[in-house]
Amino acid sequence: MSQNHRYILQLYKSLSDRYTCPACNGKKKFSRYINTTTNEPLAEDCGRCERSDSCGYHKTPSDYFKDNPTSKPDDFLKWKPVPAPPPRPTSFIDNPVFKKTLGFNYINTFINFLIALFGKERAGMLVNKYHIGTTKNGETIFYQVDLNGNVRSGKVMKYNLIDSDQTALGRDCKRDKNVNPNWVHSKLKLENFNLLQCLAGEHLLTDNRTVAIVESAKSAVIASVYFPQFVWVSCESKDGLNLDKLKVLKGRNVVLFPDLGGFDKWTEKSKQMTFCKLVIVSDLLEKIATESERTKGLDLADYLLRLPAPAETLPAVDIPLLKIEEPAAAEPDKNFTTILGKSTNVVISDDEFKRNCEIIDFWNKRTFLFDKNSSFIVDGVVIPDIRSVIVNHVKGIHNNNNSVVSVQFLEKVKYLVESNFNPLKNEK
Repeated sequence: MSQNHRYILQLYKSLSDRYTCPACNGKKKFSRYINTTTNEPLAEDCGRCERSDSCGYHKTPSDYFKDNPTSKPDDFLKWKPVPAPPPRPTSFIDNPVFKKTLGFNYINTFINFLIALFGKERAGMLVNKYHIGTTKNGETIFYQVDLNGNVRSGKVMKYNLIDSDQTALGRDCKRDKNVNPNWVHSKLKLENFNLLQCLAGEHLLTDNRTVAIVESAKSAVIASVYFPQFVWVSCESKDGLNLDKLKVLKGRNVVLFPDLGGFDKWTEKSKQMTFCKLVIVSDLLEKIATESERTKGLDLADYLLRLPAPAETLPAVDIPLLKIEEPAAAEPDKNFTTILGKSTNVVISDDEFKRNCEIIDFWNKRTFLFDKNSSFIVDGVVIPDIRSVIVNHVKGIHNNNNSVVSVQFLEKVKYLVESNFNPLKNEK
């Protein structure tokens, strides 16, 4: 236990270290401040709620002593930090236990959801790829396996399959909020287990692809199907983006995809990731979300599930091109907005993409076009309302805001449109 401060938030070892929040009454959501000299809590209401968005309650020791000056210890000003003890070795889950829970299990709601989304073959690949396990009660286990193959532990989540008009499938898979997440080592009641978390999916960092980080393992698994050019990992919470987990990304290109409400926090954290080659924080969700979606704190997967699942073998786009007129010269922003308002087809080939703009390998080997209804199509999949997305991002481009990967892509679209690129002009 760190003793650089007399009072610290109680370290998390199991659910028994979490309490009911005095503000929002969230069970097992509250961390108390404890006295490092006695290991006793300072007060029942002195601590922090982990529900930083919906609650945000945080009463520090300073706040407590302002309200209760007579409770301050006599030796408060004389106290000095003591040397921290040597760090305890990281604990691991035994491989036989780990392997016993892996593989297809039809009592696992999340696995059934993956089958419905992507088919049995691809769902099986995802289960094996991300080491998804199942408890005896059908709960989902998202294991954290480090680069050395050590199983740090597994986060246990209970999901429910629900009907939804917000997904292309008509169904969604949501965490059962009546059941708190747990850990494999807690369920096994392993004594003195020292959990040192790593990124969920860290074991996949075996090549030099750009790494994409989301909050939840569920989102990482789903997004990996839509954008396989990234290595998708998760940090397991909005506050889980800590340097101990991230140091494994030294020298790599990283894109952060925070949930709605987490952009500012992750932007600040990204400034500390100086050991990475490049860090980009995507603000795409912040720009397209409605107020209702912000309140719900939607994540990237919530938006991806609105699209049909990509085909395993991506089909060629067979929508016929319409001949387009050469646009008149105009101011950059007006020109671009005007063209977007027309019934226009613009196809961006891979060669043109690579020839005109050097960007992170984001939409590699994709075909883009606007159809006659001004929908935006990627590999034959129609993405609705993309014009408003592009216009919002173009505003960011003109304000020299090139901090998000989607802006880099849209800058390429903007360049081709403004340079009067016509995919039919070379046809004979």
